[in-house]
Amino acid sequence: METKIYKNILKKFFVTITIKRSICSASLYVHWPYCRKRCMYCNFNKYISNSVDHSRMRSCLMKETATLLNLSGVQKISSIFFGGGTPSLAEPYTIQSVLKTAAGCGMLPDDVEVSMEVNPTAFQASRLREFKESGINRVSIGVQTLQADGLHILGRDHSVKESLSCLESARLLFPGKVSLDLIFGWPGQTMDMWVRELEQIVKVCDNHLSLYQLTVEQGTRLFTLVQTGKLCLASSHPIVSCSGAHGRFTRAGYSQKEARIQTPVPEAWMDEVEKRGHGTRSVTPLSSQERLEELLVVGLRTRWGISHK
Repeated sequence: METKIYKNILKKFFVTITIKRSICSASLYVHWPYCRKRCMYCNFNKYISNSVDHSRMRSCLMKETATLLNLSGVQKISSIFFGGGTPSLAEPYTIQSVLKTAAGCGMLPDDVEVSMEVNPTAFQASRLREFKESGINRVSIGVQTLQADGLHILGRDHSVKESLSCLESARLLFPGKVSLDLIFGWPGQTMDMWVRELEQIVKVCDNHLSLYQLTVEQGTRLFTLVQTGKLCLASSHPIVSCSGAHGRFTRAGYSQKEARIQTPVPEAWMDEVEKRGHGTRSVTPLSSQERLEELLVVGLRTRWGISHK
């Protein structure tokens, strides 16, 4: 089982391509910006809407995917990740359409890993089979905690029972391809509670476990509560000193990346895609220092880790 701990939260845009120049391959990130509610700690590019235009979103995601892939010059896609927001709120046909678009560009091998973030609500868990039929072969489930109090504090919209049920269904549909996300360091959590939770989770998850320390991000409800003194995160508590994924060093390849600034608001982004084929406002090559920082952060999110070089 892979276990990773990371403390940084990255902002996300709609379609992002990470190019490995040396082997002309790329990883494709597809962003679904909508959620049913905003969790108190989350500062991702996400929006709450009860009237999503699924047809228009699907068309724009397909169009931007084709445009950026054709402009990229890559020959093969090594992996695809549908993130959010909550991509499991998208229609399975949207996922299938984006994958067909990538395949139509001649870059999608049969064995490509296609991952999706899933919230373990009963509604979304019931759609796992549909997503598998649409082309998803790996899921990352946002369990966050197996403590009912913790779910309430974090503002999650699922229960512990729903998390375990979703996990059971996912393991049957995606054997060996299920990842779980947990958050530690939330208000009221003790070290004993965290240890017991880990002992419980490793009994039901044998594939991949990612551990995130709760961080206070500007613009979130958590930030406001901490700034106004209504909530306290004890920096001296032993649980916040839990170490990360140290010592997992391996040889790493070189990746060339660019900083791509996109229109974040869905409606404005769709307008630009329909007019120009993409929502990119500017592209700036990353410096050596910026590439190194990206390599370290992204490297910690893989089973290969990072190289000491």
